[in-house]
Amino acid sequence: MSISIDVVSREFSEFIKSVKDYGFIRITPLVNVDAIIASSILLKTLYENGFNVAVSFKPYIGVKEPAIYLDLDLCKPDTPCLSILYGIGSIKSDGLSKTIYTPYSLSATVAKTIEKIWVIDAIDKSISIVGGIYRNLDLNKEGFKGLESTIVKELGKSGRIVSEVGFRFWGWKRHKLLHSLAYTLKPYIPGLTSSLDKVREVLTKIGVGKPDECSSGDILANSQLLKKLASEIISLLRSGSKKSRNPAEVIGRLYFIKLGDEYVSSLDLYSMYEVLSVLDTDYIVNLIYGLQDSFYLENMMYLYESIIDKVVEEIAYNVEFYRTRGGPCIIESRFVKRPDVYTRIFDELGVLGDKVVCMKSGDRLYTSLSELLRTSSKIDYNAVDDKQFIEMVFNECK
Repeated sequence: MSISIDVVSREFSEFIKSVKDYGFIRITPLVNVDAIIASSILLKTLYENGFNVAVSFKPYIGVKEPAIYLDLDLCKPDTPCLSILYGIGSIKSDGLSKTIYTPYSLSATVAKTIEKIWVIDAIDKSISIVGGIYRNLDLNKEGFKGLESTIVKELGKSGRIVSEVGFRFWGWKRHKLLHSLAYTLKPYIPGLTSSLDKVREVLTKIGVGKPDECSSGDILANSQLLKKLASEIISLLRSGSKKSRNPAEVIGRLYFIKLGDEYVSSLDLYSMYEVLSVLDTDYIVNLIYGLQDSFYLENMMYLYESIIDKVVEEIAYNVEFYRTRGGPCIIESRFVKRPDVYTRIFDELGVLGDKVVCMKSGDRLYTSLSELLRTSSKIDYNAVDDKQFIEMVFNECK
């Protein structure tokens, strides 16, 4: 059964009351876009309300402090802790520990929960809808439903979020269509992603006279071009995938979030979070602290845009190699250090198997906790040390 936001808020309030005497809370997220943003909102708000708070990325090492787990069901009965999981389920209680489920993104759930207890900054609430993109909750004809839709409506009144219909490409309205299509990773477009030459061919095929100069405005102003482009991209998605594709992945409702004096697409923010979170642990830490200052978040966007071409090229090369040849999924690491972006793309294309997607750097073979949780449910991550964890990773990757 689905748990309402009021129930989540009540459980969260009870947890906060139970840990006040400790004065410290450890936040442990599974590393994904939604959990990172939820962690960022929690870190900022808890600190502002008098708690010492830290973020940990090693959930398989037991801690004695009060903890909030995000997308991880790892509560221990001997320490106050709260697990918030995405999905449908009943409340699980074990002594001082409690696990609750939400059908909405963790980010939106945390934002609306905090709003019932403390003041939440508009930027935090705005960014929370990006977690809904990670969960594919916006892939409906009318866009978001439920909690994310409520946030969009509330912030739309003050102009913090603007919504409209358009193509769901990276850099839509900010960059020329040539680069917008070539650097789109969600959805990954077989044959087009990372290939400027292939994008030129497609734009020329549908009747664009000067592909390098074509903008989103040019497409929106020409209904025939709009229809042809949508049809071409959807066709490429379907022919390059082994499972059905939703046209809303290509064209649908877009959300633009106000950062400083500019509006940035929530899809662009999603891409930034996804890509930077798989490059290096330092980037993950920077993303978690990003909501402390919108200027800081803008700088993260600039950083992402400066490296997007190289990163997308590497991702596309590895995706196409695996998609066309199959075999053990061991990916050579240059820029991308975590397998999660590959897992998401392989799943979209319908080629994700039951083996762990692994990374290889020199002689080192490794993967992420997300991958181990996806492929093996029998491992007790709280009960193993670093050495045992590495051995399990190696065995799972063989």
